[in-house]
Amino acid sequence: RYMKLLFEQAGMPGRLTRLLSAEQPDFLAISGEVPTHTSSPFKHPGGDFYTPYNKPWAVHKWLQETKPTEDIIMIVDPDCMFVKKMEIVVEEGFPV
Repeated sequence: RYMKLLFEQAGMPGRLTRLLSAEQPDFLAISGEVPTHTSSPFKHPGGDFYTPYNKPWAVHKWLQETKPTEDIIMIVDPDCMFVKKMEIVVEEGFPV
């Protein structure tokens, strides 16, 4: 909720999608309050349940299942916040 609020207050262009690693969508996803892509938590074949694997797995599943068409995709941790509009020049092949 807070990231969406700050995203809107900062006047960020584009749209925000929350990536959720869970077996079932939560209240924010079901209510539509925050656009959310839910993917099952990463299951390592060797039984390694290291939770940080969930972030790259969720990004992978989101890219695979939704096939976004945006020219620029920004991945931001949920503990970050927007205080003003980011105006970054991005060139293909040169990640920021």
